[in-house]
Amino acid sequence: MRSVLKACTTIFVQNDTSKKLLDSIGINSVHAGDTRYDRVMKNAEKAQRFPLVDSFAKDHKIFVCGSLWLPDLQAISEGLNNLGDDWKIILTTHEIDEVHLKEAEHFFSAQKIIRYSKLDDQNTDAKILMIDNVGMLMHLYGYADLAYVGGAFKTGLHNILEPASFGLPVIFGPHHEKFPEAKLFIENGIGFAISNANEFEFTLRKLQAENLKEKVLAFMNSQKGATNIIVNSVAPKN
Repeated sequence: MRSVLKACTTIFVQNDTSKKLLDSIGINSVHAGDTRYDRVMKNAEKAQRFPLVDSFAKDHKIFVCGSLWLPDLQAISEGLNNLGDDWKIILTTHEIDEVHLKEAEHFFSAQKIIRYSKLDDQNTDAKILMIDNVGMLMHLYGYADLAYVGGAFKTGLHNILEPASFGLPVIFGPHHEKFPEAKLFIENGIGFAISNANEFEFTLRKLQAENLKEKVLAFMNSQKGATNIIVNSVAPKN
C-alpha cells in the first residue's frame, strides 16, 4: 500500500489526522478539506419549494426528521408527540414501503397524520406530514427549524450535512463514531447525540429555547473550499 501511495503525485486528505498519519510514514499530502461541504451548500441554494408543503407549514415551526429507522422512532416519538401546537412535523422513514410507513404511523396514532401522496388543500391542517416518496428530503430541510437525522441507533448515520446546510442544528443517535462530521458537529455545538427518549426530550427543550442558525451556517461556511484547493492544485499551470 505504501508503494501505491508514494506513486501518487498528490494526495488530498480531509483532515489533519489523516495528514499526520501519512506524514508519519513519509508520504506527503495536502489538507484540502471535505468536498461534501461545498456540494451541500451549493445544493441548498437550489432547494425547491412545494405549494402543498407551504400550506402545511404555514405559520408553524417545523421539525424535519429524516431517514428514520425503528430505533429512532422508539427514541423520539414521545418527544415529538409532546410538541406544542406551534410545531408541525415532517418525517421520512428510511424505507418507504407500506410496512415501514404503517410502522411509523403507529407511533403517532394520537396525532392527525397525512401522507404526502394524500396531501391536498383540504387536509393541510394535519400535525404530521409523512413523506412517502424518494427525493424530497433535502428540499424539505429548507422548511425546518430543527432536524433529526436517523441511522445512528444502528450503524449508519445518514446525511447530517444536508440539514446543516440550511442552518439547522441536528440531533442524531449514539453510534456515530465512523462519521467525522458528527464529531465536528458535537465539538462545535451544532450537533447533539442522544441515546434514549429522555435525552431526546431534554435536547429538544434546549434547542427550542435557542436560535443556532447563524452559528450553524458560520461553521458550514468555514468548512467550504476543498473543491477549489483540489482544482487549483491539479489544473494545468500556464
